[in-house]
Amino acid sequence: MATTTTNYGFDIPQSTDLVKDGATAIATLGQDIDTAMNTALGTKKAGMVLLNTTSFSAVASASFPAATFTSTYDNYQIVYKIFSADGLTNLFMRFRVGGADNTTANYASIIARDFNTSRGGFTPTFGATSFAISNGTPSATIGAVGDLLISSPFLSEFKSIRGRQGMSESSVSGVTWDCGGGFNASTSFDSLSLFTGSGNFSGFMSAYGFSK
Repeated sequence: MATTTTNYGFDIPQSTDLVKDGATAIATLGQDIDTAMNTALGTKKAGMVLLNTTSFSAVASASFPAATFTSTYDNYQIVYKIFSADGLTNLFMRFRVGGADNTTANYASIIARDFNTSRGGFTPTFGATSFAISNGTPSATIGAVGDLLISSPFLSEFKSIRGRQGMSESSVSGVTWDCGGGFNASTSFDSLSLFTGSGNFSGFMSAYGFSK
């Protein structure tokens, strides 16, 4: 006769079960797991799905492949870690479609810098050809980590971004940048690029889709 698991009480067969009893217990176990997963996630899909991780080394620009953004998801989370390869200054972002960056003057953004106990460095840009993400210079060893929340890049509507980048400029200092902005056009995009103001960078970036 089947017994049950310790934590969730799932039905599982025992070695002494008849074949037909074991098969029944396995069928019941499968249904128990299916029900428990749907209850835990609240959906048949995971809440956030890894779509792509792109690594790069000593480049001025890095892009996700085409079709990273699709109709499957409306909103996305980008996580990245970058290191200065040779004099990296400032970080920017552009949307892409068909394997090319969009450079129309529809980007508007602002960044604010926190350094230790001070806050300042508010830098607004309007009618620009890219989003400003940060104006810092991570080292070749410490690096910087950041994330970007992007709404509706694939949809034919206004797009918004919000993000933060943090790093330590030395063993006794910490710096963060907050950024936000919008793309004032209804173009549908399938990817994005991160690129530097000058110099090159190394690191990786990952794209996640939020389940609807």
